[in-house]
Amino acid sequence: MSDPSEILGAAGDNTAGLQFTHRVPNIIAGAETDREFIGQKYTLITVKERRKSSGLTRKGIIVLPLPVVLSDPYNVEYNDVELGAIGSAMVGSGTGIAQQGFVEGMKLALDNGMKSMNREAVKQVGKEMALSAIPLISSDAARAIVTTSSGKTMNPYMTTTFKGIGFRQHSLEFRIIPQNETESESLQNIITQFKKSMLPEDVFLSDVPNTPINPGTKNFNTGVQKIPDFFDIKFYAYTKNYSVDGSKHLFNIREAALTSFNVSYENDNGPQFFKGGAPFSVTMQCSFTESKLYTKQRHLRERRIAN
Repeated sequence: MSDPSEILGAAGDNTAGLQFTHRVPNIIAGAETDREFIGQKYTLITVKERRKSSGLTRKGIIVLPLPVVLSDPYNVEYNDVELGAIGSAMVGSGTGIAQQGFVEGMKLALDNGMKSMNREAVKQVGKEMALSAIPLISSDAARAIVTTSSGKTMNPYMTTTFKGIGFRQHSLEFRIIPQNETESESLQNIITQFKKSMLPEDVFLSDVPNTPINPGTKNFNTGVQKIPDFFDIKFYAYTKNYSVDGSKHLFNIREAALTSFNVSYENDNGPQFFKGGAPFSVTMQCSFTESKLYTKQRHLRERRIAN
């Protein structure tokens, strides 16, 4: 793409359908012909709201420099499970269960499990069961007593089982130094928009379509809230060649909720401000949590689109 401004879909005065377009520095993601823009890299944040009739709809865009650190986290959760001797043998007989049918397969697995327990193992289990039958002695305490007294313990036959992947979480930190008071005001608009987009909105009677209202009930709170906005985030690592899509080497954040937002006005000499009160520098720390699970299909689909 020869002109980075085309990526935004709302560059210049073309803001049709959008409620807002904010960017800092003001020149960022401008036209390729703008010499001051050459070499800049940026973050494109698309804010979306959920509408009942059309799902997620683009609400506005925010353009910022790249965050201080770009980290692409992946986490898969597993549980530790204690199978025991019988359970371990049953897992090992899983193929037989599948081939012979569930009932016959289970019989085979139980038979193999019992055979795997030798006389010493049966004796150990018997002691633990006898102690745990005594009131006030738990099964864990019984096992500890038998283990301590005999100097032996049962092999727990531990394994791990897949639990899930959870939702991807991202922490982004943007350090912005406005070049003038105008850019500082633009930055304040971005801060305000982030706060608005991460919060729910009360629904009043006057907001409900086709609802008869009178002056006394116009501001009546229905007790219902509109959920906060969602964010799609892409990182564009352009250099001087705008025909090369640098975003394909990075990752995307999709349909994410802003779960934490912290703004700091500190710098080396303490907070400093322009004459009008706008800050000289701002650090924004944003935490996002995606609302959809990241699966193998999504990963491959995004790689195909990027390549």
